[in-house]
Parts: sequence; C-alpha cells; structure tokens
Amino acid sequence: MLETIQPVEKKTAAPTRTIQVGKSKRPFFFLHGAWTGGTPLYCFTLARTLGRDQPFYGLDPYNVDGLDVPATLEDMAAAHIQAMRAIQPEGPYQLGGFCSGAFLSYEMARQLKEQGQEINFLLLVAPSNITDSLRRKRNIFNALGNLFHINRKQQLSLFLRLRHALRHIYRKILPPEDGRIEGFSTLLTLEPRLNMMFPPMEALYKDFPGLFPWLAADYKPHFLPENVTFIWAGDDLGAKPIWGSIEQKENSAVIPGPYMGLIDEHLHLLAEQLKVSLNRV
Repeated sequence: MLETIQPVEKKTAAPTRTIQVGKSKRPFFFLHGAWTGGTPLYCFTLARTLGRDQPFYGLDPYNVDGLDVPATLEDMAAAHIQAMRAIQPEGPYQLGGFCSGAFLSYEMARQLKEQGQEINFLLLVAPSNITDSLRRKRNIFNALGNLFHINRKQQLSLFLRLRHALRHIYRKILPPEDGRIEGFSTLLTLEPRLNMMFPPMEALYKDFPGLFPWLAADYKPHFLPENVTFIWAGDDLGAKPIWGSIEQKENSAVIPGPYMGLIDEHLHLLAEQLKVSLNRV
C-alpha cells in the first residue's frame, strides 16, 4: 500500500494538490494514480529532484462521490483539464502520469490538442496494462448489450456486480495474499459497504481498480503526441505493444524491476530520469 499524505482541501471532482510552488519554470502536472486517497509521498521526492524552481502539482484520481451515472475516461480527463487550467489557463503544458494516471494524462493531451493548446512534455510512466482477457470481456459485454439492448451504464453495472460477487466468494476460500483479493481491505476503508455481496452501485463506483480497467478496456490510443516520453518497468512490459505506434524510442527508458518498484525501491531512478527528460524540453 502506498504511504500517503492526507489531503486537507475540500473534495472536488478532480482535486489538485500543490506539491511544490516553484518559481520561474512552467508547472508540471502529475496524475499519481493513488486511488487510496491523499497525495503519495513519492510525488514529493520527484518534485525535490526536479529542483526548487520547478512548480509541481499532483492531480488526484477522479472523485466519484455522489455519482449515480459513472463518468467515462474522457469525462475524467476533461475534469482534470479544468482543474489544471484553473492553475495555468494557457499552454504550453507539461503533464504526465503513473499507471492509470498515464492513461488519463494521454487523453488529457489529446483533448488539449483539440482545444488548440500546445503540449511540450507528456510523460507516461508504466501505463496500466489492460489485458487481452479484459478487452475480450468488454467486447462480449458490448456484443450482448447490442443484442439485448443493454446500454453502457447497465453493462458496467452488470460487470461490476459480477466481479464483486465473485470476489466476495474468493474472500471466503482464498488466502488474503491471493492476487484476486489482494488489497481488498484497503477498499473497505474507503467504502465499508463493499463488505456486502451486493452493495449499492454508488459504492461499486468507488472500486477504482474495477472501474478504471473497464473504462480503459474500450479505449485505444489514437492520437500521436509530438513530445511524449515513456518510462517502463522492466518486469512489466505487457502494455508496451499497445503504445508502440506513438512511442518515440529515443525518448523512452526502462527501469529494472516491477512497476510498483518505480515508486518504491527504484524511485531515485525514476526521479533522475524525469529530471533528464524534463530538462531536455
């Protein structure tokens, strides 16, 4: 579990945290991907490594509190853009993200480009690996939806309910460290109603590890950024082929170990690589 600093600001759809005020440089906006709440400590290490002159803002995962209709991935990106432009109204922009945040920062860059804004640095750190199995499940749900006239919201509800019911059963028969239920105790601290086999949908929407992959499984990179940098974890390159058409090999780096190691034991390597990449702009 990521160690975090708890937020003090009022919750909004797309909260923004000031990690480092900085001075003369353009701000860097980073979607840290820590769905457990608060700002992860690794963001402060990244900011310090970039130097005190570099403004650094952390963008929290989209807040689903009070939603009765789930947001799309595009909706989430649009909310983050609104929060970012409240700080920096016009480009050029420098932004990036880790894991699910990398996915969203890519979509933010696409929308900003459509709005006529310039992106002079886009950093994608170990983008979430949306597996072929999940994509096939999403395609099956889409096909059944078309056949039986089930809309996207109803498809998502069915997917989340089936996933949660299976996980409820797994919790009875599997050891706590099994990957299919690992981290469930953290979810319960965020939403205790998930302890039920059939919780209300607004509770299931807070299951970010289930909600986000569903949204991303139907998303295909279709925009070619001009200034994109990838940083991969050497043990987790499963998502690399998905991004092959937009990856600029000369701007890519691979750091040894698993993807969580990027923000743990190899954080210093990630921080130095970010500094090199950003200084190259």
